Amino acid sequence: MSIATANSAPHADAKAAIRAHPVPTVDAATLQQWLHDGGEIALLDVREHGQYGEGHPFFAVHLPYSRLEPEVARLVPRRATRTVLLDDGASGVAARAAARLAALGYDKVWLLAGGAPAWARAGHTLFQGVNLPSKTFGERVEHAFDVPHIGAQALAARLQSGEPLVLLDGRTLEEHRRMTIPGALPVPNGELALRWRTLVPDDQTPIVVHCAGVPLLDAAAAQAWLDDDARTTFVFDVRTADEFAAGSVPGARHAPGGQLLQAVDLQIGVRGSRVLLLDDEGIRAPVVALWLRRLGLDAALVQGGIAAALRIPSSPRLPLPLAVPEQIPEALAALRGDGNLPPVVFDLRPSMAYRQRHARGAAWSIRPRLVADVQAATRGDRQRPVLLLAAEEIVARLAAQDLREAGWHHLSWAPALAAKAAGWPQDASSDSPADADAIDYLFFVHDRHEGNLDAARRYLAWETGLIAQCAPEDLAAFRLPEATHIDI
Repeated sequence: MSIATANSAPHADAKAAIRAHPVPTVDAATLQQWLHDGGEIALLDVREHGQYGEGHPFFAVHLPYSRLEPEVARLVPRRATRTVLLDDGASGVAARAAARLAALGYDKVWLLAGGAPAWARAGHTLFQGVNLPSKTFGERVEHAFDVPHIGAQALAARLQSGEPLVLLDGRTLEEHRRMTIPGALPVPNGELALRWRTLVPDDQTPIVVHCAGVPLLDAAAAQAWLDDDARTTFVFDVRTADEFAAGSVPGARHAPGGQLLQAVDLQIGVRGSRVLLLDDEGIRAPVVALWLRRLGLDAALVQGGIAAALRIPSSPRLPLPLAVPEQIPEALAALRGDGNLPPVVFDLRPSMAYRQRHARGAAWSIRPRLVADVQAATRGDRQRPVLLLAAEEIVARLAAQDLREAGWHHLSWAPALAAKAAGWPQDASSDSPADADAIDYLFFVHDRHEGNLDAARRYLAWETGLIAQCAPEDLAAFRLPEATHIDI
């Protein structure tokens, strides 16, 4: 995504924008109709990750207010898209996000009246966890095709006996490196169709993996999709990161096929949009496109793959909030001992990073709550300097934008590591912020990959129970063939 420089015009004051252009609301019944009327819609949950993961509508896409501006064009590139924002119904975060989107040119934005609680009161499920459509689709596929299973003890017995067996780990390479079954070969699921033959010695060797009907468009037809101002079209190169880096269609986004299927809501923010898939050998893209279509997306292939002569429109250039003066370590050291009124210091890094180590005297906060936290810390004194510690400058800019609009103008920021370099003592705090305040962190089975057997069991129970929680109209979005048994 292209982002303008620090010289971009500042955004309009959020409160003034809301007063000048009140955001229309939509009730839960109407939203449910919109989600299934066949038109494009982006349902964006603008709460933070922990809040979203504890309960959200099935088709909601996560776009936290703390990172709204730099992420929205990736998920919702067409600014005329029908867009509904939801929050907790009381914080006003969705209204603030709507004002930001209006300043960026998004002109068809509604708020879900009453937020997530109103959705539940209307009789709709709020789902825990993330990647709901992909996870539920996987469960539906497993039931429809009666996928064979092997238990852990039986698998261990086979491996110990030396029986012919190829064990493939279909997760990401990062997950494989963290923990895997001994002897498993890492082959991300999106690569299986291309690479399994080179790993299996013959057709009789069992394969264990642990955890066609696609339109082919010529270049002209694919270009027509891309040039259609009334529809949103995403273009993904589904090959590996190294292959993508070596060359692709300019403007295509990289999304390894398996990960795209498993977390489609992290890449595609518009329900009812279209998707073009690219590769260079005609194997991986067709497999991914087929499953995306069965997942309910309008996916197609492009003749020639990455060699196709496509002109992919560039992402809209969205203005970045004004820069904040950066404090270098030497200036930070002087700031601590110059005798003047010291600044209040807020650490904007993830809450778990703050717990591990932070500058002594720095309080933790996050963009949706920062204005209130600064108000309390300064007792309303808007002349008091405020120093923001962050891992990225964009985080500091977004936070400072809200503080400027609330009346604080003596603002600066520094990388969190710079405070340590300046000699500031470092502290750890295992319970601060408290779990209830760490709204950016999803505690729900959070350590299932770290050897926590109970967390892993809870996760499996959650995943296998998804279908039972879904409304019939949600499951109807999937396009699966009649139930079929496959003998392997």
